Amino acid sequence: MRVHSAYESLGLAAPKDLLDTPAVESIVELFECLGRLTEEGIVVRITGSNGTLHILGIALFLFPLDTIVTVESLIIHEGSGRRVIIELCADKQTQVQLEKELNPQPLFTLPIKSHGGEDKITDNCSFVWEGWLARKLQLEFAKVGVTCTTQVLMACSTILIYLAPKYTGNPLYRTDTSLPHRGIEGLLGQYPRDRMEHVCRSVLLEPPEQTEADFKSQWEKFVLILERALERVACSCSSCNLSTGWPETDGRKNKQQLACPLYRLWGTIGQVLTAGACCFLINVRGSVAVPGRLPPNVAGEIISRAFIGKRAYISTRDLHTQTFSMFAEYSSETSKLGRSSGACTIFPTVLETFVVHSDGLFTFELRDGVFIFETRYYDRLSTDGESRPRARKSLLSGPFEVIPSSIGEHSTMTVTIREAYDRLVLQATVHALGSYIRIDMASIIYGYMGLQRTQECEHRLDVPLSEKYKKGVIITGVNMPRGVGSRLSIAMTRQNREAQLLCCEGGVKCLLLQECCLDCGVEQAQADDFHVLIV
Repeated sequence: MRVHSAYESLGLAAPKDLLDTPAVESIVELFECLGRLTEEGIVVRITGSNGTLHILGIALFLFPLDTIVTVESLIIHEGSGRRVIIELCADKQTQVQLEKELNPQPLFTLPIKSHGGEDKITDNCSFVWEGWLARKLQLEFAKVGVTCTTQVLMACSTILIYLAPKYTGNPLYRTDTSLPHRGIEGLLGQYPRDRMEHVCRSVLLEPPEQTEADFKSQWEKFVLILERALERVACSCSSCNLSTGWPETDGRKNKQQLACPLYRLWGTIGQVLTAGACCFLINVRGSVAVPGRLPPNVAGEIISRAFIGKRAYISTRDLHTQTFSMFAEYSSETSKLGRSSGACTIFPTVLETFVVHSDGLFTFELRDGVFIFETRYYDRLSTDGESRPRARKSLLSGPFEVIPSSIGEHSTMTVTIREAYDRLVLQATVHALGSYIRIDMASIIYGYMGLQRTQECEHRLDVPLSEKYKKGVIITGVNMPRGVGSRLSIAMTRQNREAQLLCCEGGVKCLLLQECCLDCGVEQAQADDFHVLIV
């Protein structure tokens, strides 16, 4: 009865197959999974509608205190433990899945294991991290009979410093998120210059030049150094003009361009610059074998469009994809959270912390090894969370004062890992405001990469929101951070950094309230067309 009452309260028709008789194989699989609950950290998740009332009765009879039951994310039964999760969802085939909970103390630890000795899987040509871009350039220069000098490497390091803040522009699709105002530089924390110089020394073996020249002057110097180094490499396609950036591929000259040694080498230099910009975001742990793959020449597009006064189309998802593509072939559907080359594995650092970094730092972790689950190796990590609906009602209404509070934060979050056909799946499930919601962590990461901070103001931080702003906002929380319509959503988390992270969402412009009162935060958010102000 509680199931049907829940559907009635939600205004939905109950699925007609809830009482269908499950197949014998399904019941056998159910008991096999339930038998694993004696093992530490094991979670059984049952999702769907077909025959789930029979399964629900079995689970509540055997494990009433360890079972949580939801109807379309609305909690109707909650035991003290969460070892058995039953999610009733209309029009979905019933699935019984075995998951393993990740231990959050002191950090969440993804299951990555190094191959030993001869078992390590590498590409035909791999590099150590230290100097890998320098070695890549030296090999490409040698193919056309010229030397990649230290001046060339230093010039590449220097232009990278100028390139990082130019990673800005509007996403090509409305469902994507734009990067912060200072592009990649805005993702590097409190001391971005120090980090960029350190990375340049690591991957290009030469530090950037200490100069205060503008971008145009530095570009002209960069081109001059390259022209001297490549003066013996002739252009055979009549398209190579280094001073104006990278030429677009001409369909009529495509074969000529691909056969031109200068065109190919110039394209590789653009790819190396793109890889270098991505390397600014990577933390390397231990000794890793880098496959030597290069991403598409996005840096070339950004620089070429800058010369004609335009910004490139780029999003946080694009930058995420470019970074992953250096280590293995990227699949947007099956590699959203992690990718392994067979020798090393890359994933966002936030998957270890699940909190917003206080300095605005966003990085990836590069580790030796591959993903492992119960002795089986996997080369990709994904997520199958669902997008959250938009809030139709404010969490506060009437004459209440709007002050920073924790009204919208969640109570608990569970993170589990399970096996799928060709990958591991990470699942974050959040208990918030009477609902138990499966979160799309990929969407949260894309949104978090674009998270911006408010400018500091001189007012008291606990002052209530002024009456003139109340009609233009809606108070929300982790379960539904963004409201319907054009009103600004204020997600109330009271500086809970985990809840602040969970309020981020791909395609949603989010502003984090830091050292700023509510009035000034709302003014800044509305002036720049933000969708959500996270408190």
